[in-house]
Amino acid sequence: MAEPLGLIGVIGVAVQLVQLSTNLGLDWKDAPAEASTLIRELQSLKTVLCETHVNFISNPDFVDAFRGRHSALLSECDPLYDTDTMAVVSACERELKGLLEDLDKKAAGYRLGWERLKGAFQAPNLRGAVEDLHRRCLALNKLLQIDTAAMTASIHREVKEARKEQRQQHHAQSRALEYIRERVDDEDARRERETILDWLCPAGDALQQSDLRRRRQPGTGQWLLDAEEFQTWITTPNKTLFCPGIPGAGKTMLSSIVIDHLTTRFGDQPDVGIAYMYCNFCRHDDQTAEALLANFLKQLAQQLPALPAVVRELYEKYASRSGLKPPVEALSDGLRSVVAEYERVWIVIDALDECQAAERCRARLLDEVLALQSAQGVSANVFATSRPISDVVQRFHGVPSLEIRASREDVESYLRGHMGELADFVARRQDLQDEVVAGVADAADGILISLSSRFLLAKLSFQVLNRTYDETMERINGQLDALRELAMLVLSWITCATRPLIIRELQHALAVEPGDKEFDHDNFPEVDDVVSVCAGLVTVEEESGIIRLVHYTTQEYLERTQNRWFPNAEDDIALRCVTYLSLSNFDSGLCKSFEDLLHRLRSYPLFQYAASSWAHHTKRASTVCDAVLSFLRSEAHSRAASQVMNGHLARPGRHRPLGHYGGLPGLHLAAHFGVTSAVNELLKIDGVDVNASNRSFFGLTPLMVAANNGQLASVQALLAAEGIDHSPIHLAANGGYLGVIRLLIATDQVDVQSPTLRRAQTPFSIALTRGYREIAQALLDTGKINLELENSLAHCRALLVVLI
Repeated sequence: MAEPLGLIGVIGVAVQLVQLSTNLGLDWKDAPAEASTLIRELQSLKTVLCETHVNFISNPDFVDAFRGRHSALLSECDPLYDTDTMAVVSACERELKGLLEDLDKKAAGYRLGWERLKGAFQAPNLRGAVEDLHRRCLALNKLLQIDTAAMTASIHREVKEARKEQRQQHHAQSRALEYIRERVDDEDARRERETILDWLCPAGDALQQSDLRRRRQPGTGQWLLDAEEFQTWITTPNKTLFCPGIPGAGKTMLSSIVIDHLTTRFGDQPDVGIAYMYCNFCRHDDQTAEALLANFLKQLAQQLPALPAVVRELYEKYASRSGLKPPVEALSDGLRSVVAEYERVWIVIDALDECQAAERCRARLLDEVLALQSAQGVSANVFATSRPISDVVQRFHGVPSLEIRASREDVESYLRGHMGELADFVARRQDLQDEVVAGVADAADGILISLSSRFLLAKLSFQVLNRTYDETMERINGQLDALRELAMLVLSWITCATRPLIIRELQHALAVEPGDKEFDHDNFPEVDDVVSVCAGLVTVEEESGIIRLVHYTTQEYLERTQNRWFPNAEDDIALRCVTYLSLSNFDSGLCKSFEDLLHRLRSYPLFQYAASSWAHHTKRASTVCDAVLSFLRSEAHSRAASQVMNGHLARPGRHRPLGHYGGLPGLHLAAHFGVTSAVNELLKIDGVDVNASNRSFFGLTPLMVAANNGQLASVQALLAAEGIDHSPIHLAANGGYLGVIRLLIATDQVDVQSPTLRRAQTPFSIALTRGYREIAQALLDTGKINLELENSLAHCRALLVVLI
């Protein structure tokens, strides 16, 4: 902006006029009114103009303040422009200069005084010019006010903008700091969250689920997802689906399929919670009721955006106490509280049978889980699998169930996925692969792991099957002593029995104990207990009442590993059989009628099995126990047992007396079954009649009974007895027992040519008649056979011709 010379010029003229009186030696006090008034106004104008010039117009700070923006004052005072102010200043400057020139002229005279000078101050335009400038100064003041207001507004705006910018910067800084704090807080919160959840339940089942997913064959289990029962369960709130299955049916794999199906279908819905667990008997120490509930609580809590307050409260309340975890009640309350934050919850529990029953662990878990279904505002669907043990099945009585069996499609899918493990010659031939798949699928019988055929790697299926049963038996072996003993008794009896047992027979077998004299009905085990302690390995057929192993591979496994799990099974079974047969309940001996016999068999269902099979188990036992000898020495008990041995059973409707049948005494009974060790012990008894005949048994002696049944070792033992009658050769020939014939011939005390009383048949003719060529040849080799006599028997001629 140019230098405003106009204002300076006016100020300079005004200064000269004010100093004029001093220069002229005059006192302004004496000046006329017109002059003194003008001078006062000039002094005032000079002051105003000087201040205006110094403080505003020539002040660089003021000028810089308006750089780039309009200033009313500076614009009006700019001498480069013809503004009203500059016109007034110029006019005033001209008048004042004119006054100054006029005064200078008048001061040149000899007479100098105010009278002489007064006229100069009365110039007509001077007064107006000064007054105009004075008014213009007032106007400049207004302009300054305008500038001040404008500047104030501008400053306000700038301050506002600066404050806005400052706030923005502050906000940006705050956000940055907040972000940092949030990141730090998030990290702290994450660590705290993980700490609390890990405290609640250190381990979960996610790794097992991942492993099952990895090992699963594509398409496996689709039959379950398509089943009507499953579709009803997944679409109906608060529904339970129980899926029992025998060992090896694929329950755990199907559970993992259900979990994946739920996760895929509902996993992205924030109002849906999914929790699952795989019960495992080997983890019974860390699968208590508290641990299992804590597992569910952890899974559902970690799926929520923020850690639930109730979980934090549990941590704050219990974590500070060393080694203390929340009790079931606190965990139950916490679980219900967390579940209430969801609209719908899915719970999957696999292998409930492997959840320990001790201290009501399994029962308490089911109590809490199933109770969620009755909570208000919550929909809890429960899916559970288990082997069909009684207490679990009873717990789910009345709820929808779907039996799990390995479908043919699943078995075939599994096999197709393992073709690479077959021998090379099979892997190269599709027809052999198809035969493997078809054959194994036919044999699987609902068990996914029982994969074996002459083409499949036998080692693979054997190891898988063996491992499964090993784990089950270890689970059984880990039960309380009483439960373990009961389970081993049940399994040993079913495995070693000579025929299938009905449940009442087995219950009586379990009720009797060594040394019992009378049957104790209070020791009678319940069916549910018998089944449940065996961890799903046994089942009772509803129609027949037969208790059996769940699969033929179970029988094969237990027979293979008998020495591992119950090595003394035969000793125990033999002991219980003879103890049962020796009870005082049978002191009366033989039943006199079929009606009495039927009553005995109905009241004591094990009697028939014990009478028919005691010898079988005794011969397989490591020793002959005293109870066996005591039983055989008791004529009443041995004769009572022989009454029902080998099918001598009463038939409905037959009520004729049984007095004609006197039963077998002990030595006859032992010889009949070939219990040679017992025969030897009985022969040691003083006064024993080794040739005692039994009238009710066709007059046979013990040796005859043994020979008639081909009991070679017992025949040998009896032949060694002093005073034995060597007459049973006819019976041995009739039975076709070559070994017995050779023993009898070797004694050289047998008349090989003696005829029978009724038909006059010799041992030789009997052998020929029955077609026993080796026996006939052995008799012929003695050189004692009268061929003429034998040839005279018409019915032997043809055979004799062939033999000779």
